[in-house]
Formats: sequence, C-alpha cells, structure tokens
Amino acid sequence: VGGGEGDWGGSLKLNAAEQAILTGYTYSTNFPVTTGSFDTGYNGQTDVIILQLAADGSSLLSSTFVGGSDAEVGLSLALDDMENVIVSGRTSSADFPTTSGAYDTSYNGYTDAFVLKLAADWSSLQYSTFVGGTDLDEVNGLVLDGSGNAIITGETGSYDFPNTPGAYDTSFGGTRDAFITKLSADGSSLVFSTFVGGESRDYGVGLSINVGEDIIATGRTYSSDFPTTSGAYDRSYNGGYGDVFVLKLAGGGSSLSYSTFLGGSEEDEPHSLTVD
Repeated sequence: VGGGEGDWGGSLKLNAAEQAILTGYTYSTNFPVTTGSFDTGYNGQTDVIILQLAADGSSLLSSTFVGGSDAEVGLSLALDDMENVIVSGRTSSADFPTTSGAYDTSYNGYTDAFVLKLAADWSSLQYSTFVGGTDLDEVNGLVLDGSGNAIITGETGSYDFPNTPGAYDTSFGGTRDAFITKLSADGSSLVFSTFVGGESRDYGVGLSINVGEDIIATGRTYSSDFPTTSGAYDRSYNGGYGDVFVLKLAGGGSSLSYSTFLGGSEEDEPHSLTVD
C-alpha cells in the first residue's frame, strides 16, 4: 500500500470483521486515499496515514492523511469498544489539526506527541490534541482502558512536559525521561501524567492493562538510578548499552507496584509488551 515515495506502517489492529486498520506515515503525495475521508490532500514533509483494508485484502475501504506543513509520524493505534480508531504519534507541525475543546490545541515546540480519535465514518476528527513541552516529545505506545481513556508512553526531553498533582513523579529527572500519560475519553483533559526515569536517557515503548486496570509498561533505560522497587527481580543496572525496564503503575498513576531492570552486559531493548 503506497505511493511514489517512501511509505511506512507503524501499527496495525484487526476489527471484529477482521479488517486490517493501520497507521504509519508517508512521503508520497499520491498515497491512496478515499473519497469523503478526513483529509485527502498531502500536507508536507511526512504525513500520518490511517487506512482500513477489506478482510480479504481486495480493496481499500477507508484511507486518510493527517498532518500539517512539517513532519509527523503515526506510531500507535487502538480501537475502542465501538471500533473507533485512536492514533498517537509525533508531530513537528505547529498547524497539525486539533479540535475545539481538546486538551492542548497549541504546539509546544520541537516535536510534540499527539493523540487523535477518528469519527466512525472517517470524515472528521472526534478529538485531536497535542501533548508536550518545549523540547522533544514522542509517543511510542498506546492502549485504551475500559472507559476509552487513551494511555500513552514514550520519551520526553521537556522539563515542562505536562504532569498532574499526585502523580508518581512530577520532576523531570535526566537528559530524557519516559512518561506515562492518561487522556480522558473525549480528549479534553489529563486524567494523570507522570515522568518515570533516572539521571540519563529513559523511554517507554509498550503498554498493557491488567484486569484491575493497572498499567504495565516497558521501555529502555540508560540510568543506573532508574527507580526500582523492593523485592523486584533485578534492582541493579547491568551496564552496556541500555537495560530493559518493566514496571507496573498503580493507584491512578500515583505509585509503582513494581519496577525492575532486565538485561545483561551489552545492548538490551524491548519492542512490545502484553499481559497474560
């Protein structure tokens, strides 16, 4: 699926009809889009693409660009109980499309995370919001809770990345911190937002939710002082070029149930996480 330039798929889900829904990004001005979709015109540098393929792979049911005049990337995708499409990623466009009443309609600088929800007929955005501070912000993982709230994780270099009172960690800790942020189901507010990190670079990659709706997250850390918890599997940084971390966030984002390193003496990096 593509146009005359580079096209990249970032995340894919199947709906109940086994139709593949995908997000990613494109350099192609002629990437195939469908009549009546939210945006049929390429916007600049790279655009987010969101598309839906027939279950037998024979046709493109829906396809849209989403973007501004600079570069953006679609990285993660989820479907809610009504099979509405929620997408997150990063943007460098001050004119990235946002919606009235969204949490943050103003671009914050360098790169911002974004979260958006497509209308059921793909013709409009139910919500679209920036999430970020004055430096680099990037979202790598997205999951929905039972109420349709979007939970994102990623990496921030912004000391002023938004956090909420009572969150586990409200202080930026190093060169880059991981973050875990929950956005309300209508995209209008933050339920909670917290940093997680040590003195060096840390970033979140994947998220899952257990039956009690505790958040389990994984990522990569270069911080020997990355926060761990008593009784965790490995509380000592293993050296080399980064360790995996795995943690469980509880109490509405206010505390760590557990947090552990996972790694050896060389390079260790996670890509995805699920809970059994």
